[in-house]
Amino acid sequence: MSAPARPVRLTRRQALAGVATLGPVAWLAACSSGDTPDEPVPSSTEQTVASAQAAAEQRLIDAYETTIAAHPGLAVDLTPLRDQHMAHADALGGSPGPGTATVAPSQGAAIAALVTAERQAARERIGACVEAGEPGLARLLAFIAASEASHVPALRSLGA
Repeated sequence: MSAPARPVRLTRRQALAGVATLGPVAWLAACSSGDTPDEPVPSSTEQTVASAQAAAEQRLIDAYETTIAAHPGLAVDLTPLRDQHMAHADALGGSPGPGTATVAPSQGAAIAALVTAERQAARERIGACVEAGEPGLARLLAFIAASEASHVPALRSLGA
């Protein structure tokens, strides 16, 4: 008689690696909605929702860029997260605008501010899913919300 099998347990590092790997895959899946060229042009409501969410993504990009500029030692860890937000803004049809973000003087406080911003962004994208009348936009916003939620543990692992 053999010993009972023990459940497999993931380490925090393995879980974060999985989230980091699946984030871009989910984003790519959201971008391939299968829309055909003869579909109707999105309504003004969808354009308004997408535009507002693209502007919110730009604010996150600004926060990351300001933090990277103020704390260059975090650049290696923060640049991939910023790049994901750039892809989100692009998928929503946004264009870069002028940055106005401020950053905390200490690295810990700056990371904590990014954690708060990511949590808020995930909540906003989920709310925007309800506003989006078009299923493809709702799906894209849901994937973006999941990506932003996955940034929270990644940022926390940096010391926040």
